[in-house]
Formats: sequence, structure tokens, C-alpha cells
Amino acid sequence: MVTIERLLPLSGVVAVGLQAVGFAVMGVSGYRPTGADAVAVFTQDPDRIQAGAEIGGFLSLVFLLVFVGVVAGAIRDRASDARLAAVALAGGVTLTVALAIGYRVLNAGAFAAASAEGIGPELATVLYRIYASAFAGFASFGLAALMGATGIAAVRHRFLPDWLAWTSIAAAIVLMTPAHAFGEAVALLWIVAVSVVLYRAPLAPASRSARSP
Repeated sequence: MVTIERLLPLSGVVAVGLQAVGFAVMGVSGYRPTGADAVAVFTQDPDRIQAGAEIGGFLSLVFLLVFVGVVAGAIRDRASDARLAAVALAGGVTLTVALAIGYRVLNAGAFAAASAEGIGPELATVLYRIYASAFAGFASFGLAALMGATGIAAVRHRFLPDWLAWTSIAAAIVLMTPAHAFGEAVALLWIVAVSVVLYRAPLAPASRSARSP
């Protein structure tokens, strides 16, 4: 019988799917417009931006937090490493908060644009830059901590395949460089891959023996 607990690892797949839907609904890119271009981001279709922000900034983040908890639990139980589990959990929470801030700012800008007063170029520029900074800055930092801690624990204790463990570490390093956008793209695939691997893994803790030197 399939239980809810057994399905929890797949929360990462759901989170990524909802993020994709949210961005598709909003039609907002990751660049940083200014002035009239920033205003256009919010005024082109405020209702779409608000709907996409609700999907990506609320629904998806609920599932993302569940996924982070599953990963931290796997590190703690299967790798017997409470410190790395804490780092992964902190990174995941930082990621979730950064995404929530970014989406809330977008939602606020769209709400202002839809009001009778509208939104000026200065405010639109500031709001969009806060949104972009939340995604590119704090979110990347949280992702790096989550993926790095998971990768190190997996390399030591083999609760993930070798290729996925080393990909975690490599992507975490990239996320801390100017090429963080590439690391963010890899992170979406990483979340899906880790979700599937943990779902297919036995419920009993995996071998806790470290790698032989």
C-alpha cells in the first residue's frame, strides 16, 4: 500500500512543475529592466503576474519545503550526519524565503500597476531589481548550501548515485560564481533527480559505511 510518507520525496517534482507553470503564466524573464521597460513588466498583464506569483510563490514553495525536509532527513538518517543535514535544511529554508520574497515583490508590483494610481518607472525599477536580486542572490546561496551539503554527504555515504552526488557538488560551486544562472538551471533538474532517487530507494536506511580510502 502506497502511503503519503512514501510519496513525500516526489514533492520536489511537484515543486519544480509548479515553478515552471508559474513562470509560464507570468511570462517574466530573469533580466533586469529599468524605467519604462520595468513598468511594462508589471503593466502588460497584472492579472497574469499575480496568478503566476501565487502558483510559483505559494503552492510550489509548500512542496519545496517538504522536499527540503525529506533531503535533510535522508542525510541525517541514511548518512548519519546531523551537521550536514542542518546545513542542507538551512540552505533549503534560505532558498524558500528568497523565492517567497521575489514572488511577493512581483505580486506587489502587479497589484500597484492594476490600481488607479498605477506604478511609476522608479518604483517599478526598484521592485524588479529586488525580485531579480532575491532570485540571483539569496536563492543561489541557499541552493548552493542545500546541494553542496547533500553532495558531500552522498559522496561519503552513498545514499545517492555517484553521478548525482558529484553533480550536486559541482553545481553548488557554480552557484557561487557569476555563472550562477547555469547552476540554477541544473538545480531544477537536480531536484527532480533527487526526488525520484529517494522515492525509488528502500524505506530502510541505506548503508552508513563511508567510502573506502
